[in-house]
Amino acid sequence: MTLAIDVGKGTQDVLLTDKLDENVVKMVLPSPTRIVADKIRQVEGDLLCTGNTMGGGPVSKVIKNHVRSNDVVMVEEAARTLSDNLDFVRDMGIKIIDKEEVQDYNGYTKVEMGDLLLDEIHGFLDSIEIKQPEKIGIGVQDHGVAPEGISDRRYRFSYFKEVIQEKGLLKDLVFKEKTGRFSRIDSALSQLSSYESIALDSKIAAIIGCYQGGDEIVVDAGNGHFMAASIKENKLVGLFEHHTRMLDDDRITELIDKLIHGEITDDEVFGDGGHGAYVSESIEPEKIIVTGPRRDVMPNTINIEYAHPIGDVMMSGAVGIYKSFKLKEQNKN
Repeated sequence: MTLAIDVGKGTQDVLLTDKLDENVVKMVLPSPTRIVADKIRQVEGDLLCTGNTMGGGPVSKVIKNHVRSNDVVMVEEAARTLSDNLDFVRDMGIKIIDKEEVQDYNGYTKVEMGDLLLDEIHGFLDSIEIKQPEKIGIGVQDHGVAPEGISDRRYRFSYFKEVIQEKGLLKDLVFKEKTGRFSRIDSALSQLSSYESIALDSKIAAIIGCYQGGDEIVVDAGNGHFMAASIKENKLVGLFEHHTRMLDDDRITELIDKLIHGEITDDEVFGDGGHGAYVSESIEPEKIIVTGPRRDVMPNTINIEYAHPIGDVMMSGAVGIYKSFKLKEQNKN
């Protein structure tokens, strides 16, 4: 059995199955960042954050609020949730310690951080007598640890560009070992070391989950990020990523048209406030497939097909994670 967990800002979308059909175990749960943020919000007094690097958003906001009137101490892995630049975290007034020092802060309320709530998921599966997974995959959004002086938007997108320039293999966007580049992905893989496991960016997971095998444009219109990929003969030949809130009908139409015709450029998307773009060749798409919680932003002038893998649009990323196990086994050479 394979457990696929797609972690977003609002929800974590969970799939447990050994085959893809509609009669599977699937759950849409609050995201870990919301759950951990709620725990911290209830803390009165000094706070000790242990655990691992996780998605920021709500949890970052509540920690920044807490440190205004209380001591906040974090182990290094947890502190990277706020920033990979630990000096920046210290400048917030947060103390960063080694794991061995945790015992020195017994008077602090301890909250464990992490993108994986495996104990809770395993406990639920046990309670309804469902077989536990042998494989676990996770999707998280990761900007990467950008070198000093390089925009994290540029750095995040630079790996996607490298993959397209190399061979465009989707499997090269799926990781089984630590990357040394993406801290959140590496943290998740550390937590899954006792399983056969994979990790990948959640936007890429959604693209893989919705891709049907032809020459296609696949769009994931998320709450924060808008990504569109051109895939030709099972290879990624183009990609752009922007911020959903910054796009209107005309801009979406223009960018997708340029992606199709191989004319989109990195500078125009980055200069427009997005992450970036790269395209190696044009495409004649058989269809334009759209998923994501903000799919309503797509202009009605574009002929699109809404994705609903295994009958559920919320499972796009989780299905992509499940499919990524098989992708990683293909073309090993």
